[in-house]
Amino acid sequence: MRLVLTTTVLLALLSGSVAAQKQKPRSPEKVEDVTTTVGKVFKSTEGRFTVVFPGDPKLEQSKVDSAIGPLTTNLAILEKGPLVYYVSYTDLPVGPETPEETREALDGSRDFLLAGGHKMISESEIIVAGLTARELLMEKDGLVMRARAFYEKKRLYQLIFSAQTTLSFRNGKASADPANRTDLFETSSVGFFDSFKLTK
Repeated sequence: MRLVLTTTVLLALLSGSVAAQKQKPRSPEKVEDVTTTVGKVFKSTEGRFTVVFPGDPKLEQSKVDSAIGPLTTNLAILEKGPLVYYVSYTDLPVGPETPEETREALDGSRDFLLAGGHKMISESEIIVAGLTARELLMEKDGLVMRARAFYEKKRLYQLIFSAQTTLSFRNGKASADPANRTDLFETSSVGFFDSFKLTK
């Protein structure tokens, strides 16, 4: 299906952007050594959304030639110490028209990440801005990625929060049990995700 192929290409860009943040050498972090700040609202007029970042994000564009033509992903990304915050949107020539097509496209994104070596911790279907969305919690190379993806007509939105595994779980090991997540990981990721609002 063309839509699945498109989404797979976009998730490749997404995972590549997060992986790039991880490549900088770091000493092991401790939860008590990491602080977060009260953020400020970032507004994207063209993206038709607002979200709260704990600082000023860097704006970038990623372009790729796909089987259905050139695609451009507009993204805002902020690295705050060992924490990474990411929002992107991509306009597509075709979007899912039914709940079944939406699930199929999001399944393709998930399968691509799994094939790339990400380990699934948990997966759930949620609602973001009144729309059906997918939330994934995955781990790769000592980095935990919490991601949400959803479609608004022909536009794909993606939100990511990532942190080292040692900062994300109380015993330093990935777990599907939410009770094992650190307050830092849960508060930072949920606060970031829940601040996202679609605008007109």
